[in-house]
Amino acid sequence: MKLFTLLLFSFITNTLHSAAFEEATLVAIEQVGSASEVSMRTITIKKMSSVESSDLSELNITITDDGLLDDSVKSIQHVLKLKKKKEEDYKVITHEKLFKCWRGGPERQESYSSKLCP
Repeated sequence: MKLFTLLLFSFITNTLHSAAFEEATLVAIEQVGSASEVSMRTITIKKMSSVESSDLSELNITITDDGLLDDSVKSIQHVLKLKKKKEEDYKVITHEKLFKCWRGGPERQESYSSKLCP
């Protein structure tokens, strides 16, 4: 799964900022852990600064794990904020873990919540 994730990442981030995105993604994956018990992992990267800016010192990374081998949790979403100072590596500033459930009514089955699944 790790090789597939990195290959998919390399394909998507073939841009001017790919080295910074790759570094930040590897830090985020190390924080979240492996995807050995999921059928699909999606990684989304957003800059905190304006689109025109080349400033990549702060990034939001969302890692969504779907197809969990669990009877209550449908998927888990990790929302991380990473920050980088000059000549240093990216560091995780915040890490929020959200859940989408198999049970618990439509609000728990269709959207993510910080509450644990029933």
